[in-house]
Formats: sequence, structure tokens, C-alpha cells
Amino acid sequence: AQWLEPSPSAGVVGSTTVITAHDGEGMPLVGLEIQARRPDGSRGKVGVTDDKGEVSYLPSAEGQHEFLATLPGKTAARKEADEGLQLLTPYRVVGRSWRWLWALFCVPVGLLLLISNINRGRRATAS
Repeated sequence: AQWLEPSPSAGVVGSTTVITAHDGEGMPLVGLEIQARRPDGSRGKVGVTDDKGEVSYLPSAEGQHEFLATLPGKTAARKEADEGLQLLTPYRVVGRSWRWLWALFCVPVGLLLLISNINRGRRATAS
């Protein structure tokens, strides 16, 4: 079975996501047009896969995204060409994490409180 594989497994707004298209044997699908359906329902072209079967996507909104591709060709049940096989992959995008900013604030404040408490304890035992 063919599939689309976004990496990383969950996206972050403003960080690049690489979508890789594979055929049934795990080989890259080259020249396949990938589209994205955004959380607001709009749909747009992401790009065409390169020789490694990859295309890059830069999510600009949080929420549930979907990557879509249509494999052109014939199906086994029909002799004439049809729309082909549709590939669909859901993809979750989250907002940027500001935890590092909290760490830059909280660690120095915590150290100051620790030093203050140690000094207060020394003064209490000295008296």
C-alpha cells in the first residue's frame, strides 16, 4: 500500500515539516503533487515530491491538517484511466512552546529564593 509520511509526527507552527511519499514497496514516489487541507478548510498545493519522494511544508496555523495526493493511473478493476488512488494523511499542528522562556525566568528566581532561604536559616541558627 502506498502512503504519505510526515516528519516530525506532530508539527509546530512555523517549523518545517517534510512529507515523504512511498509506493507499496517503500520506494519514494517521485513527481507526485501533494496538497494540504488546513484547519480552516482551505486547500492548497504544497509542492511536488523530489527524487527522494519528499516535499517540505511550513504550517502557519494550529489544528488538524490533512495531506492529500492522487496517484494517477489505472486500477486493476478498470481498463481506462481514472482519477487514481487517493492518499490522505491527517497531521496535527500545535502552537510554539514557550517553556524555554519560563525556564529562563524561573531558574534564576528559584536560585535566588534558595540562597535567600539558606542565608535566613544560617542567621536563625547563629542567633
